[in-house]
Amino acid sequence: MVTVASLKQDLAFNYSDVMAIPLEDVLNILITLQANAIEKLAARSRFQNEGLATIRVKVVGTQQVQDVVISLKKTGQYLRDMILQTMTFDSRLKLICNGIILRDDVILEDQRVSNSSQILALSFSSDEETQRVS
Repeated sequence: MVTVASLKQDLAFNYSDVMAIPLEDVLNILITLQANAIEKLAARSRFQNEGLATIRVKVVGTQQVQDVVISLKKTGQYLRDMILQTMTFDSRLKLICNGIILRDDVILEDQRVSNSSQILALSFSSDEETQRVS
């Protein structure tokens, strides 16, 4: 009887052989790909059923990445507050999505934020902002 585990093992063995990569590494990559696919399906289902979008937030200059689940009817300020509660920042934060700096007073949907969007979070001190304005 063919199982998913045996198919995955066979696939990993074939890729390992063809690409000259250790079998353990190929298996880890396949498991990661599978987990990512399952997460995306769950996020899509949550958005369709509950109207909650999953947005990936990446902090520029660090390895911090976080998925935020939020209604697109919320404002940019609400998203910023959610991020500040869960990530550590000693400074101010600018959020960029699709090349646009998100405004605090406008709902996310009107700022072209959608389910599965990626947002870059730029962290800077208030002194840096003062210097740029001057």
